[in-house]
Amino acid sequence: MYSSEAIAEIIPTIQGEIRIGEPVILVRLNGCNLKCSWCDTKYTWLKGGNIADITDDDIKSVINMQNEYPNIDTLMLTGGEPLLYIQQENFFNLLNLEIFPNIQIETNGTLLDSLSFESVKNKKSIILNVSPKFETMHMDDNLIKCAKKIKRFAYTIRKSGCLYVHINIKFVYYSDVETRILRFIDEIADEFTSKYIYIMSRTPDLSKIESNRILIDNDIKTIAFCMKYGFIFTPRLHTYLFMG
Repeated sequence: MYSSEAIAEIIPTIQGEIRIGEPVILVRLNGCNLKCSWCDTKYTWLKGGNIADITDDDIKSVINMQNEYPNIDTLMLTGGEPLLYIQQENFFNLLNLEIFPNIQIETNGTLLDSLSFESVKNKKSIILNVSPKFETMHMDDNLIKCAKKIKRFAYTIRKSGCLYVHINIKFVYYSDVETRILRFIDEIADEFTSKYIYIMSRTPDLSKIESNRILIDNDIKTIAFCMKYGFIFTPRLHTYLFMG
């Protein structure tokens, strides 16, 4: 498995959330600006806090991985928080690789106001899966600020005619956060209908449970919430695979 100062891992895999089962080349970038306590990729956190440069060797390694799996035409950038790298030329060089006509970016949404797709060539299909983190929004005014930032970004994309950019909103559901999810969705309703809202369950510490029964129970509760409000349920397929 390839890794570097900027990249935690490059792996061929399938999308486990939203576009379930779609083959992707996953590039997980190091560094995060939130550090949620329940994060399942804490190994991407940087002790010093400063991200490294994405190197030409990093890009070559992504190309080499796709050469091993030439039928995978989707690049998924995740983290950590991949938008920490949007000031780097090689971030957009990754997006502009001709071998990937389809791009997916997993982001917490806090840096969207700095993101522009002017450097992306050939009008690729770009999907942004935005997952707000309520744990970091201790006050309701922070929640509203985040919602307004996402709404402004979606409005800007729509008005600019970037029809190749698609934005999904993805929430982690648990009973204590239900009211906050609904308030957030109400704030962004002008730009996002329920068909763009995905809800998934919070994953417990897999090392502390003996079967996937608890995962199923969590999903049943989340499905009930989705059916009540018309949202789309998305499982976390990878958690079931990890549980075996």
